[in-house]
Amino acid sequence: MHAVNRGAAALVLTLALSTAQTALAQTVDDASVCARAYEDAQRARRTGASLEALMHLKVCSQVSCPRVAQADCATWKKEVEAGLPTFIVRAKLGRADAYEGLILVDGVPSQSPLGDVITTDPGDHRISVRIGQQEESVMVTLIEGEKLRRVVVVIPEPERAPQPVSPLLIAAGVTGGAAVVGLALFAGLGGSGLAEESDLERCKPNCASDEVDAVKGLYIGADIALGSSVVLAAASTVLFSVWGLASADPAVPAVSASLLGPTTEPQGGLLLLTINQ
Repeated sequence: MHAVNRGAAALVLTLALSTAQTALAQTVDDASVCARAYEDAQRARRTGASLEALMHLKVCSQVSCPRVAQADCATWKKEVEAGLPTFIVRAKLGRADAYEGLILVDGVPSQSPLGDVITTDPGDHRISVRIGQQEESVMVTLIEGEKLRRVVVVIPEPERAPQPVSPLLIAAGVTGGAAVVGLALFAGLGGSGLAEESDLERCKPNCASDEVDAVKGLYIGADIALGSSVVLAAASTVLFSVWGLASADPAVPAVSASLLGPTTEPQGGLLLLTINQ
């Protein structure tokens, strides 16, 4: 019975010693971590690396650290936090506000989105915003203790490739110009016909047939020119209308136009429109 009691007591003592050794080792580790953080925090503050100093001060200000170190680190932590500048990045794509983009501080991507508060060390910094394949930067000087500095980065809109001139617009311009030429021919031929006809008054009714035919030819030419001008003007109007619809609504089927050669008919020519679904 006594042997059993002695064995149980030995087991309890062994467990207690093991627990004490583990706690002592943990205490030694905590103490070394606190001491290292205490020293690193002071070194970082001297070099102006406030963010790094804050990281070490958060370690040595914990309750598990020695009281003296804990008290100093807690005081220094408040001082560093008060001195750290903060800023907010806004971005513009051309003249429009941008709400999505990657922020880079001195070339290092930030996890903060546009519009969030960002904390960094005092001093000069390159603030960049990347949207798609475009990136622009601005240089800012952040003063110790400055809070909520507004930084605006303007990214130019990407240059758009020049749009090709629509064949419809070209055809409308050509037919419109041809209509104007037709009107000019009508006026010229008609005027000449009237002048020649007035000259025939002197020989009526015995005028030579070739002189009469010449006047008739001028009038026929004027009629053809007028008819062609009317048809071309109508075609130009249709082409301009279709081009306007196609420009406003991409769902409108594409239309191509070609002007076939002139004919001997009074209409003067044939315009071929092809609709591509």
